Amino acid sequence: MIFLFISLYPQKNSIMKNNIAKGVFTDLVEGFGKKSSFEMFMDIDEILKFNIDELKITKTKGSSVAANQLNFSIKDKVQEKLINTKQEYSRIIRSTEFRKILDKLVDIETEMIQARCFLNMDVKLGITKRVIKSGEKVEYVIARAPFYRPGYVRSELTVYMGGTQELGSDLEKLKNNTKFMSNAYEELRDVMIKEMRL
Repeated sequence: MIFLFISLYPQKNSIMKNNIAKGVFTDLVEGFGKKSSFEMFMDIDEILKFNIDELKITKTKGSSVAANQLNFSIKDKVQEKLINTKQEYSRIIRSTEFRKILDKLVDIETEMIQARCFLNMDVKLGITKRVIKSGEKVEYVIARAPFYRPGYVRSELTVYMGGTQELGSDLEKLKNNTKFMSNAYEELRDVMIKEMRL
C-alpha cells in the first residue's frame, strides 16, 4: 500500500503528537505478534549466547594457572548471581498479584491514551491502492488519526472516504474542503466512540 498524508491542523508540538498513542505499560505487555518486554529481557542471555568459558574477566600478575582459577571463581560467582536474580525476577513478573496490577494499569492507560487521541484528533488524508477481485488496482482516499487499540500493530484508525475516481486525488483540495474534512472527522470520531464503548 502507498500512503500520502496531509495533516488537517499544523502540529503544535510534534513530539507530543508523535507519542500521543503511546503508553508505558501498554508497551510492556505482550501484543499481537510480539513478546512482552519482560520476556524479551529474560531471553537476552539466550540471544547473546554467553560462552562463560571464553569470557576474560580479569588480568592478574603471576602464573596463568592462578589467573585462570581467579577468572573461573569470579565467573562462577557472577553466573550464580545472574541465575538467582533471574529466578527472583521471573517469580515476581509471573505472580498473580503483579499480573493483576499490570493488567489494571494497562486498562487505565489504554483509556487515558484513547481519551487523549479523541480530544486531540489529528486527521490526516492519504491515498491507498487496493487490488479488487477483478485484479484491477483501485485508489481510495482515506482519513486516519492516531488511536491506540490493544492487540493492533498500528496505533491509528483509518476510514475509507471513497474512491479517487469520485473524489479526485488532490489531497490539498480535499483538505481545504470544510464539508469533506468535517465528514472525515465525524467518521473517525464515530469509530473512536465505538472503540471506547461510550
